[in-house]
Amino acid sequence: PGPGGAAPPPPAGRRPSEPEEETAEIPAPGTQFGTSVVLPKEVPTDPTDQELEEYAQWMGMDLPRHRPLLWIARAALTAELPPNWRPCQDENGGVYYFNFATGESLWDHPMDEHYKELFRSEKRKLEVEGAPSGTVARAKKEKKERKGKKEAEE
Repeated sequence: PGPGGAAPPPPAGRRPSEPEEETAEIPAPGTQFGTSVVLPKEVPTDPTDQELEEYAQWMGMDLPRHRPLLWIARAALTAELPPNWRPCQDENGGVYYFNFATGESLWDHPMDEHYKELFRSEKRKLEVEGAPSGTVARAKKEKKERKGKKEAEE
């Protein structure tokens, strides 16, 4: 089995801060099931700067504008798999994620969509909070001042 079609969202209600216990019997790494092989559970490591920036761009970040939100990309890259999920390799060498409790499979890490949504939410906050005191407001003020000077000179 392998993923098919569009990737569904992560398990309903699952948040990284809410630990859950595995409910399914998980085959040992190296076990073959169907035409796939179960891989060892990933142990997240601290990403390199290049990995961090590549993942941030894949999420939709525009660097350097969204650099204050890089913490989200780091959190995503170091996220553990939710309970019952394991990486698997199909007969063509492709790696996907399989939930042994539900039978669901995804090409992307099961938590990726959670972190993409978190980025979208934080980006909106950054843009709303940053605009009034940011460059947009200053540009409008400067344009108004230039217009006033030009009219005074005429």
